[in-house]
Amino acid sequence: MARQPEADPDKVAEEVEFLMTADRDTFAAELIEHVALRNRQRDAARTEAFRHPDIVARTEQEADRLLRNHGPLVDMEDGETRKAYRRRTDGIRRNLEFELRLATLIVDGDRARQGRITTDRNPVRRALLRLAAENPQRFIALKREERHAAGLQPDE
Repeated sequence: MARQPEADPDKVAEEVEFLMTADRDTFAAELIEHVALRNRQRDAARTEAFRHPDIVARTEQEADRLLRNHGPLVDMEDGETRKAYRRRTDGIRRNLEFELRLATLIVDGDRARQGRITTDRNPVRRALLRLAAENPQRFIALKREERHAAGLQPDE
């Protein structure tokens, strides 16, 4: 696969500035519009801007939010068949998933350079933390029951 040409640094800076000041809906629309294009058609400056250190965490967050949304990412165009629409939206989702994976790697790399390691997202651990925060008495009671069942000493 051919690499994209180098982007003009001034144009990248303009794109970064625009994306930094864009509201959530505008940012999402720009991201969808960007990933909807084929790689060869994408603007190199816009691509670098979405992956810029000042923007990449927002790109990751927004791509994740868009992919979790089960609604349509784009509207059906006039005269577009359902099959063509599905093919187009599937391609956009695949490209958005790619941008999410890439943004996650970039964010994790930045954290690693700061001496922090990002652990995998653990839904069970998050559920336990939520239970402990939302209902601490129930969490403590469950924990005591499990420790007793395992024959461990109480942690009081």
